[in-house]
Amino acid sequence: MKDYGLLQKRYLARPTLQGLVFGEGEGVYLKDLQGARYLDAMTNYGVNIFGHGHPAITAALTRQVARLTTLHGSFANDERAEAAQALIGRCGGGLSQAYFANSGAEANEAALKFAALATGRKTFIACRGSYHGKTLGASRRRTAKSTGSRSNR
Repeated sequence: MKDYGLLQKRYLARPTLQGLVFGEGEGVYLKDLQGARYLDAMTNYGVNIFGHGHPAITAALTRQVARLTTLHGSFANDERAEAAQALIGRCGGGLSQAYFANSGAEANEAALKFAALATGRKTFIACRGSYHGKTLGASRRRTAKSTGSRSNR
C-alpha cells in the first residue's frame, strides 16, 4: 500500500497530521483507508457544514456541474441571481444585496472594504491571535502590533 501521508508531505506545501489518511466521508464522519470512522470536527471550516455525501446537496451539485461548472462573478447567472434573492429574503434587517466570496479570507477582505465604504473609516478592530484566513492581508490582522486594540492594517 502506498504511503499517502508521505507522498502528500513530499509534494504539497502544507503540513498534515501524520498517520491519518482519509479516503471518504459519510455524514459527520471521515473514514480512513482501512474503513475506521472518525468524527469530522474540522471540515466544516470550509464548505461541509451539512456533512459528507448529503443526498440533496450531492444531487444539486451534480445537476449544476452538468450544466455549468463555474462562472466568473462579472457575468450574470440564473442560479446565482436566484440564490442571492433567496438569501436576502431570509436575512431580514433591511439588507438589500449579497456578496458571494470564494473563501473566508476573501469574505473578510470584502467586509473591511464594505465597512470602509459605508463608514468612511479606515481603522478596524481585530482580535490578536485570532484566525481571519490564510492570505497575507488576513494573517496580518491577527499579528498586527498596535496601541490598544486598533489596527490600521
